[in-house]
Amino acid sequence: MQISYLKDGSYKIKGQNATIYCNPKDYSSSGICIFNNPNTPNIPNSPNFIYYPGEYEISQVNIYGYQTSPTNTSFLFQIDGFSIAFLGDCKKALEEDVSSELSEAHILIINPENSGVELGTELVSQIEPLFVIIPQSPQTEPFSKSMGKVKNGLQDKVSLKSVSELPEETELIILNPVKE
Repeated sequence: MQISYLKDGSYKIKGQNATIYCNPKDYSSSGICIFNNPNTPNIPNSPNFIYYPGEYEISQVNIYGYQTSPTNTSFLFQIDGFSIAFLGDCKKALEEDVSSELSEAHILIINPENSGVELGTELVSQIEPLFVIIPQSPQTEPFSKSMGKVKNGLQDKVSLKSVSELPEETELIILNPVKE
């Protein structure tokens, strides 16, 4: 499985049987597309486009959406044996029931540019993932200091083959945007 940061809050998660695009800017992506904001303009009507809370299964990927505010749905998806939480534009601490569900995540994708450093750190402590992935941004340095453990500095992508490759304690990974 590979995780790449595309730009502007968009991510690509490529698994063995499916590719997930989180908040893609290009709607012609051939894969599963999830959107945190159900009011995103001009989203095509397609069974592979998910933007509301609920449970979905597409191409052997289980996807769970949780409404965290009127304009944000956070997602947990399971791909290639990994559980990944994608919070989107989460602006407040998670409710206990949502936090409990998302705490299954091995990997958390969060943007401290959206949440802010203090809330971002709180969200990490609520979910307790093994990897926290953030994009390179002006908030990277203060967020990194609040988190502590940065793995290998800036990276273009994260590549994992097995859950056994995950660390025992939470590590932070900072991704550079890449061209698709």
